Amino acid sequence: MAIINARVIKFIVAIAIPAGMVWGFMSAQKHADTEIKQFNQKQSADPTKQNVEIKGYELKEVDDQNNVRWQLKADLGTRDSNTHMVNLTGITVEYYKDGQVKMKLSAPAGEANEQTNHVKLASQNGRRVVAEGDGGKTHMETSSLELSKNNQFIATDGVNINLPGVAKISGNRAEGNINISELNNFKIIGNTHAAIVVN
Repeated sequence: MAIINARVIKFIVAIAIPAGMVWGFMSAQKHADTEIKQFNQKQSADPTKQNVEIKGYELKEVDDQNNVRWQLKADLGTRDSNTHMVNLTGITVEYYKDGQVKMKLSAPAGEANEQTNHVKLASQNGRRVVAEGDGGKTHMETSSLELSKNNQFIATDGVNINLPGVAKISGNRAEGNINISELNNFKIIGNTHAAIVVN
């Protein structure tokens, strides 16, 4: 009788070990499925979790010879994975010619589209968007500045442009081109005032 009991006990132990392992695996799988389901529900409930924050964000455009035409840098960029839009803070945009910075823009806030390279710069907390040409050739301040293809710009919500030795111009809106170190072919629209400098 003792021999049967020992054999039965060994058999029960031999069966219990794999059964316990299978039960543990199935329990872990069920727990993992529950965690994934909860994560997906939270992700769906809060789409901002699809955003990625990038400290020291950069975006640039290069020519056919891989020379940088312009480069945007921001202290922080928050990228929406679905739209490829990036909300930016602490922004500088630099335009280059022959490897040298020729025009620098700065703004406290803005956004960029990574697919189209369309950039919108905005003022915030009393700090305006500023554009400064190399050697002080051009100085512009505005509340909002949009940059698009072919170095086109649209400045809105009040614009002040200083062309040292030439004129000081202000208005509601300005449109034109950023030509490396200065503003070109621009026009001021609405409530325009100008002071011409005569030497």
